[in-house]
Amino acid sequence: MKGFTRNLSTALAIITLLIALLIIGSWGFPATVTDIGRPVKFNTGLCLLLSAITLYLLNREENSRIGQMISGILPLIVLLLALLTLAQYIFRVDLGIDQLLIREKNPSPTTLYPGRMAALTSCIFILLSIAFLLLRKKKFLLLVQIILIIGLVILSLIFLVYITRTHNDQFSLFIPASLHTSFSLLILYIGAFFCLPLHYLRFSFQKRVAAFFLFTLLLLLIVFLGFRQNARRFNDTARWVEHTNTAILQSLRVKSLAQDIETSARGFIISGREDSLEGYKKAIPAIYQAVRDLKASTRDNPLQQARIDSLNELVHRNIELRQQLVEIRKTGGFEAAQRFFETGISKQKMEELLVMISAIEQEETLLLVKRRTDNAASIDGSNRVIVLFQVLTGLLLLGAFFIIYKNTRFRNRAEKEIRDLNENLEQKVVEKTSELLKNELHFRNILDNLLEGAQIIGFDWKYKYVNDTFLQHSKYRREELLGYSVMEKYPGIEQASIFPVYEKCFNERVAIHLENEFIFPDGTMGWFELSFQPVPEGIFILSVDITPRKRSEILLKELNETLEKRAVELQSSNTELERFAYVASHDLQEPLRMVSSFLHLLEKKMEGKLDDSAKQYIGFAVDGAERMKNLIQDLLRYSRVGTSKESITDVDCNEILESVRSVLSLTIRETGATLLVKNLPVIKAIPAQILQLFQNLVGNAIKYHGEAPSLIEVDCTEKEKSWEFSVKDNGIGIDPRFFDKIFIIFQRLHNKTDYAGTGIGLSICKKIVERHGGNIWVESSPGNGSRFYFTIPKTSV
Repeated sequence: MKGFTRNLSTALAIITLLIALLIIGSWGFPATVTDIGRPVKFNTGLCLLLSAITLYLLNREENSRIGQMISGILPLIVLLLALLTLAQYIFRVDLGIDQLLIREKNPSPTTLYPGRMAALTSCIFILLSIAFLLLRKKKFLLLVQIILIIGLVILSLIFLVYITRTHNDQFSLFIPASLHTSFSLLILYIGAFFCLPLHYLRFSFQKRVAAFFLFTLLLLLIVFLGFRQNARRFNDTARWVEHTNTAILQSLRVKSLAQDIETSARGFIISGREDSLEGYKKAIPAIYQAVRDLKASTRDNPLQQARIDSLNELVHRNIELRQQLVEIRKTGGFEAAQRFFETGISKQKMEELLVMISAIEQEETLLLVKRRTDNAASIDGSNRVIVLFQVLTGLLLLGAFFIIYKNTRFRNRAEKEIRDLNENLEQKVVEKTSELLKNELHFRNILDNLLEGAQIIGFDWKYKYVNDTFLQHSKYRREELLGYSVMEKYPGIEQASIFPVYEKCFNERVAIHLENEFIFPDGTMGWFELSFQPVPEGIFILSVDITPRKRSEILLKELNETLEKRAVELQSSNTELERFAYVASHDLQEPLRMVSSFLHLLEKKMEGKLDDSAKQYIGFAVDGAERMKNLIQDLLRYSRVGTSKESITDVDCNEILESVRSVLSLTIRETGATLLVKNLPVIKAIPAQILQLFQNLVGNAIKYHGEAPSLIEVDCTEKEKSWEFSVKDNGIGIDPRFFDKIFIIFQRLHNKTDYAGTGIGLSICKKIVERHGGNIWVESSPGNGSRFYFTIPKTSV
């Protein structure tokens, strides 16, 4: 074998030498038959050439001193080149060695480092060059064998990647520059393993058997990993295909609902029958839900998300147009609706909606085609792995047959031992059975008296054993469980989070410990600490009821989180508002007072000397200062709502409204307004803030009056836990689009020349109501007046 292995190693060195020459030739002679080497970098080809020469020289029995020196220098050059290349990757520097001899022309745009060999290729060359340097030193030969085995394992994984095309993040480390490099390195490592310095290796029969099985396990592991990765890719792509199909179906549902809305609205316009709007009313919430579902199913695609936002706006606009058309039909008749319809705007918006849905469907269709292609690629990779597995299985079977054949000389001894064992087997079985029965009775007695719940579930998912404590936990009798499956007693458990734990313990035979919240068939809930253990019958589960403890923990956690949040919010709010109140009351108002005073003094001093324009400018300046002063005072009132030191007391709302009537009496007389106050309750609140709340709402009702004199009605309705107040007027009304805007600070719906004010009144109202733990909202429409509602809890917050 010595001559055969050495010749094999020499032949592999020559093959690698020829491949290296082809690679180097492809860089020196473009457009030739040597273009097969083009994917390999020049430095990689150079390292292959030097390594092949080194291996060839190591296999020569009679090496001259020059030959020995060359076989020592060449691996040093390879080691230095590979180490420098790896250092460039690690420290992100360019040492200029990548294109030192040959410069790569027109590199691919995706090439990050032109001319540089792959990082993994550098590591493999480092291992190989170290092995070559240590081969002539016998005390390092064991280390050399380990290095060569590591290199062979890595290169086997690389070939698996190429065979299965598993270009996955988990395998990206094993992808070198090209298949040419992988093949060349593999035959180099095999040649090194059989080279002359390692000819002394002799393996006993036991070592050969162990090596065979280790090699078998390694190959099967490699195949398994490849198949697993392809299966995972197949599952992922299949899930994405299903996900894309769902998105397409949801887009079709949006289109269908949009057409239903249009059809129902058109039917009502033609017939005027209210029952024609039933489908219209049902389709409106359904289409909004369908758009939300579509957005949720495409959340991984930013482009689709933007389109769906536009689609949602188009849906909203279409529904508004249909509602407007329906209202016109109700109030103006068929002719008015027809005139509106003939403007074409509803048809235009519907066409825009359909175009947007078509764009979404087209994008999802393209994704579907791509994901189906990926799915097919995963299937092809799995098929290649299966073929590889079949080939390896055949080879391994041949190897196993050879080992069995070589081992026949031990057969007689084994048969004799078996006959001797059979003579005493029956007696031993009886003794063992008796012992097992005794142990089983002892075991059952222990389980029956456990304080923890105990259950054994067979591989058929049926209960084999339960103790009394578990019966208390499960709320079943023993005869209702034994012989029945888990699915029969707990329908829907397959969708529960605990179900994969059962499967893992069944399939992987591992112990699992966890806490789980359980919902019983009668709707009650409980927490259990569970310990899963694999047993020969199936799985054994111990359960401890920890429901009281978990409820206490959850309640305590929620209370702590609430208290911490409230404390932080309160501290931050108080600090900011106190600082603002100081600035507003002192630093901001004083300069305005000075500006206004000096302008008045200037006007008096220049009396008779100023023309009308100058007086008007001074008036503008004084007016601006006054408005700024009012704005600061309103801000000060707003800030003091949350920082008020006043305590909550009983407040008679009837007395509060009398105070409001007194404060606004001049405005009421000037505008001819009427304030009607029904019997109001006594509430728990801060008096000054409730006065300001009603004063702002009534003042707004008077300010925004229509052509008729203002009629303001203040009423209250008692609810279960709160008082619901309302302030109704017959003023100009509010467009529903601005309901949320009016409660935002400084948000005005009218020009300050039309209606005075700073735009902060309703913000103060909202803050006062929320400070008392209530809510405030408005119902209104343009020209029909407004009705403001707010609630005050019966118990103080």
